[in-house]
Amino acid sequence: MDLELALGAAPGTEILIAGDAIDEFLVNLSDAARFSPGVREIRGRGERLGIRTSDSEMSWVVELSEDGFRVSSDDNPVDAELCGRAIDLLLVLYRRRNVDDTSVTISGERALIEFWLAHSALE
Repeated sequence: MDLELALGAAPGTEILIAGDAIDEFLVNLSDAARFSPGVREIRGRGERLGIRTSDSEMSWVVELSEDGFRVSSDDNPVDAELCGRAIDLLLVLYRRRNVDDTSVTISGERALIEFWLAHSALE
């Protein structure tokens, strides 16, 4: 995808592959706290961020706590949500595209989404 982006092409992949990459990113992100200072700062007081694909049934919930965060897939309400095609969500989560430059929609507390995106970037 990086090569496609560098060439000015629209990156593409199968929905399930993009969803698997999102899942892998979210599940493994807490381990990045060892080398990525921003990830260590992802803490909160029970705030819940939803990430949902519009082209499949895949969804994730990130719950922030004083000890860090955890990823689940429950159906309880969220404070903010990113929703879009799996490929667009993948590009946003991996910082290959700005959320405002995609078809990804934001609902709820935009500040929570901005906090997540700023601190979950791998450095």
